[in-house]
Amino acid sequence: MLCFVLLLTSVAVVAYAQTQPTVYSQGITAVSAGETVQIPVYIKDNPGLMGFMLTFDYDAEVLTPVSVNYGSIISGGLQDNIEGDAVPGSFRVYWSGSENLTQNGILFYISAEVAAEAVGNTEISVGFSQSDTFDEDFNDISLACEPITFSVTNTTYTGYAKIGSAAQDVTAGGNFNIAVNLSELTTDEGIDFFLDYDSTAFEYLSYNSTAVTVVEDKNGKIAVASVPDASHIGTDFITLTFKCKDNAKAGKYDFALYSDESNIFCKGCSNTVYASATSDIAVISAENGAGVYGDTVQIPVSITNNHGIMGYKLRFSYDSSLLEPVSVTASQGVGGLIEENIGLNSGYFDVLWQDSGEFSQDGELFTLSFNVIGQSFDSAQVDISYSQSDTFNESYADVVLDCRSFSVFASIEEGDIDLDSDMDSDDYDLLMAYLAGTAQLNSVQLLAADVNGDSAADAFDLFELNKRLFMVPDPEPFEYTVLGDGTAAITSYTGDGTAFTVPSSIDGYEVTLIDKNAFKGRNTVTSVTVSSGVKTIDNYAFMNCTAMTQLTLSDGLEAIKYGSFLNCRSLTEVTLPSTAKSIGSYAFKDCSSLTKIVIPSGVTTIQANSFMNCNSLTIYGYAGSYAQTYANTNGISFVAIG
Repeated sequence: MLCFVLLLTSVAVVAYAQTQPTVYSQGITAVSAGETVQIPVYIKDNPGLMGFMLTFDYDAEVLTPVSVNYGSIISGGLQDNIEGDAVPGSFRVYWSGSENLTQNGILFYISAEVAAEAVGNTEISVGFSQSDTFDEDFNDISLACEPITFSVTNTTYTGYAKIGSAAQDVTAGGNFNIAVNLSELTTDEGIDFFLDYDSTAFEYLSYNSTAVTVVEDKNGKIAVASVPDASHIGTDFITLTFKCKDNAKAGKYDFALYSDESNIFCKGCSNTVYASATSDIAVISAENGAGVYGDTVQIPVSITNNHGIMGYKLRFSYDSSLLEPVSVTASQGVGGLIEENIGLNSGYFDVLWQDSGEFSQDGELFTLSFNVIGQSFDSAQVDISYSQSDTFNESYADVVLDCRSFSVFASIEEGDIDLDSDMDSDDYDLLMAYLAGTAQLNSVQLLAADVNGDSAADAFDLFELNKRLFMVPDPEPFEYTVLGDGTAAITSYTGDGTAFTVPSSIDGYEVTLIDKNAFKGRNTVTSVTVSSGVKTIDNYAFMNCTAMTQLTLSDGLEAIKYGSFLNCRSLTEVTLPSTAKSIGSYAFKDCSSLTKIVIPSGVTTIQANSFMNCNSLTIYGYAGSYAQTYANTNGISFVAIG
């Protein structure tokens, strides 16, 4: 019997390996820049599925997903988050059926726009969520997912190069490398590029390369000139070495890689800095709390990355109409003498601690008690600061503290588990990690994790959160007309929101124009995002939107016409996308709060009166560009960004 069982087990394993279902694509090897491509997603060796969730990661500078449409073997139950909470570079596709799907073939098509400036090879990485991929008996089904690769042809470029970078993570005080990689090269011209880094955290040391001719460090910007040839394709043709400073704060740092040459395509990178035993930065933080009117809330205050402290003075600033401090209770094992001056001042109090020896452990220092006295509020923030002259170690040397704010929540949004005021995929991932035992949730996060209201944070909440994240929101209420070229012009916003996004498409029509007077006089609107694909903002489109403080303009925009933002007097900063070409007369006239506008090198037309009465304006642009010439001619301050 034993041999019989072993034989069956062996056969079962082999059968599983031979029939593991595979998600893949085929039939698309090359596309043209600027076109909309339909990408089929297939399944083969399908043992039977009743639900799946697939993830697609792509280059947002090359592709813009538009929609997901049914294939030949699915006719219902298909959802995606492209129009929902998807972030640029990633989206999800979810399907659930009422019976097992056993056919092989096309599951669905991904419709995606290819950027007009794209060229060369690109890849869409495909993955799946195990907890959401199952058969009719709710058994997990494991999928093999093959990446989708194709090339983009672009007649604009006779030659080009693609370079990217990768940075190593580092512990404060250590050295790390940034490797610059050449993935494609069809030009004989030299490659000149820049790498921006945070000079407060990092110090450039040296480089190693056989291809580079010049490397120049300008305290936060490294200029690199090189003439690589075909032998460097697929290689790290230069490695830059940096030192992470001893006092660098722990966290994520971005490195911008870019070039002024239009035929060079660059991608930056990032790394993570970890605190070390030699780092000067200790972190003071507190858990968020939750309570309603009449409650007393306990808030533990902790120190991490502690390299030794013998005294400190912390100040806690709060809204005295919402919170009333009650007491400070020292934690066991800390020792020393702790004092507070609660009640002496309104809106803040101090906690003073000192010992005869050095305390060098991480953990709780003390617990704060607050009475909740506000009757109607969402949250009350408490800011922490410290007195440097009263914060020292046993050598009486200064100890630097990184003090983090915390909040007392009286209203918690279901599903906002990471408490960032936004229910998104990060909350889903955090809840999944908590249920898997790899992450901890504090008391407030556990309340937010109870999405279905059954007083527990469990798998039912994960299921409910998953459904909510995949719900596609109702489209914004816009009116439009169809233009002669088959695209749409937005003519008005009929909603009553103070913030809205002008869509890239509406009812299947690509939006290319914001029409004359479309949002003129909407003096309650505070924030507007113009989606990619909109090419022109026409005359007086946003005139007299006097409360608008936030304006986001996306790639594809080419022209800002006559008086488009006239008298948008609350607008402070504007960044034009790289596709912009012209700024019309009176475009930003009487934008009296406008202090900064970033103008790319492609803008070659700016009317003399475009910024009339913008008396505090500084133009940010590239050295030698038309924007600099315009600024100098019209007496406007100019700052070079490259």
